[in-house]
Amino acid sequence: MSNSGQNPIDYKRQLSLTAMTVAKQRALTSSKVLVLAETDGAGFLVQALCQSGVGEIRVATGAGYNIERVAEVSLDGETSLSIFPFAGLDELEKMIADVDVVCETLLNWQLKLGLSDRCMRLGVPLIHSGIVGHRYQCYSIMPGKSACLRCALPKAGIEDFPLGPTSVHPLIAVEAWAGSVMAIDVLKIVADLGVLQTNTLWRLDPLSGDREAVRNLKPSDDCPDCRIYQ
Repeated sequence: MSNSGQNPIDYKRQLSLTAMTVAKQRALTSSKVLVLAETDGAGFLVQALCQSGVGEIRVATGAGYNIERVAEVSLDGETSLSIFPFAGLDELEKMIADVDVVCETLLNWQLKLGLSDRCMRLGVPLIHSGIVGHRYQCYSIMPGKSACLRCALPKAGIEDFPLGPTSVHPLIAVEAWAGSVMAIDVLKIVADLGVLQTNTLWRLDPLSGDREAVRNLKPSDDCPDCRIYQ
């Protein structure tokens, strides 16, 4: 799937940011992002990335998930978008190494951990999102600067994560929150925009109203994945 190119998106609003420059916008238009999509947050993420001018987005979808049912993806700008199914991580190894950022909204926690292992080994930033009960969390992992997911989860108080697949969040507004948080961090990574908080996991509980930041998720000295790029 490719863009129409007939009505280019006007980036003047984005360029009005003090930290944004034409060169940084060009960095976005030449960037590649891989999204592993199994929740509605991925739809909002992809829409935001398209409208921000990310050059190429590859969306690997889990069984039975159709990203276009969540949000109408705008392709009026310069974005090239491809959507395809995937059965496992092994087939994505070369693609992970070829992109600037990987984002995941997977429901299987074993896949999440395996993806973290691969991204740390390949030196590719990973933006994790996950659902634990009613809480939704997002965490940007930079190899050499952040704890890998295996180390970060216990530090964030998640010792017993689900062994099997979880369900999508029942509130679409929470999925939109997660998609927006991930999209902002993609822009920060690719365009070197603002301050990327690589040691902070953000957590939202819509029922209690809690908005929590779990900080100081630094690489662990005794973890080979965390140490590899230090």
